Amino acid sequence: MNIILLAPPAAGKGTQAELIVSKYQVKHISTGALLRKSLKQEDSISKEIREIMKAGKLVSDQIILELIEKEMDTAKEGVVLDGFPRNRVQAIEYEQLLQKLGQKVDAVLYLSIPKEVAKKRILARRTCPNCGKIYNMQIEEMLEELCGSCHTSLVSREDDNEETFDLRYETYMRETNPLISFYQEKGLLIEIDASLKKEEVFEVIEQKLRMLN
Repeated sequence: MNIILLAPPAAGKGTQAELIVSKYQVKHISTGALLRKSLKQEDSISKEIREIMKAGKLVSDQIILELIEKEMDTAKEGVVLDGFPRNRVQAIEYEQLLQKLGQKVDAVLYLSIPKEVAKKRILARRTCPNCGKIYNMQIEEMLEELCGSCHTSLVSREDDNEETFDLRYETYMRETNPLISFYQEKGLLIEIDASLKKEEVFEVIEQKLRMLN
């Protein structure tokens, strides 16, 4: 089962990806994580990526697709793709890759959330600087802002502010939001209300995915 996650900032895409991976044993492919993983290796693609990033340039779609293809070789149960495609061109290129592999996109989960709700989530987000666990002070029932795993004081990330959120949201609307109609026309889009609690969102995802079988 190959799934694509589409969502504006703070819709909970990473959280739902983890839950999907745990439930369905698919492989989570995040483009950001792929690049970080590649930078630690010493193959030809990794060297090329380091040179591109050192020059301050963006890694090409072709390189990203090569990295995704390598990951898909070991994904027996399928993948959940997070952070790619970001635009129509990338969506078409990913379709071509899947065709080459004899596969297809099974579902595109669109986590829909009002902008103001997403912004409040960002401003309430706290991160553990020790273990990296993320909390949301709007939701968590906590007497103190301490990590439940390692008891370290939680902090706000530098980019968790209104200005940065607005810029990220504008970029999403301009580049990625058009994919909603692209996948809707193909009958692949499943819209889910991401303003609910994470458990409720995942329950809806499970219901929708069961209907595909």
